[in-house]
Amino acid sequence: MPPIETKTQLIARLRESRAALEKVIAKVHPDTWEQPGVVGEWSGKDVLAHVAHWQELHLGWWAAVQRREQPEVPAPGISWSRADVDRLNRQIFLAHRDQSLDEVLGYLRETYERFMAVVEATPEADLFQPGLVTFTGKGALARWYIEYAHHDGFGRNKIYNALVRKQK
Repeated sequence: MPPIETKTQLIARLRESRAALEKVIAKVHPDTWEQPGVVGEWSGKDVLAHVAHWQELHLGWWAAVQRREQPEVPAPGISWSRADVDRLNRQIFLAHRDQSLDEVLGYLRETYERFMAVVEATPEADLFQPGLVTFTGKGALARWYIEYAHHDGFGRNKIYNALVRKQK
């Protein structure tokens, strides 16, 4: 894929990635959403909750930055170490596992709309300024946001391979 150099390109990439995820969601048979094994013990529904929750985490970080506070990233008491991220992902799984598919789909779509509102409201210069916010390190917000497109792709690929392609 060509590099993202403008806000318009970034928004297009995020929308394309989500549209591809939504296309896969539409292909999944309703009876298969809660089958474990899509990613370890996670079902397709759990993968969608995971994607949504990480966007929710970002929204919390962004809100803290807007209040001129230092967000605890990725979560309070959790570092970016593999073990800690695995622990956080387990907490996310447990927090959402009893939600219905409709609740998770609503959460996925609602967090995406709020996430996109943040991206769209951010000035283009800010999106591409390295180190603007501490949680990106020396990187730019745009690079961080591209990772969310990759996260949608992670969910899309895992769900497609386990619940769509396998059913054909």
